[in-house]
Amino acid sequence: MNKFELTIGFLGAGSVGSLFGGYLAAAKSYKDNIKIILFCRSNHANAINKNGLIIEREDEIRKIKNIRAYQSPEKIFNTS
Repeated sequence: MNKFELTIGFLGAGSVGSLFGGYLAAAKSYKDNIKIILFCRSNHANAINKNGLIIEREDEIRKIKNIRAYQSPEKIFNTS
């Protein structure tokens, strides 16, 4: 059985978009591959790409590494 690949992008991924994107990226799917891309400000994108996305809660800290962030869609899509 082939896995279906799903790519989801969050435009303007500040705190809320990063939170939802992070939880989706952390979700394990044995049926499908889920790829999450965040589009955000450059300092936020650089921190995510260097350190992963860190989600802190009262009772846990999650570090999500399988997520990429970009400053603009032009970086990954050829829009010329």
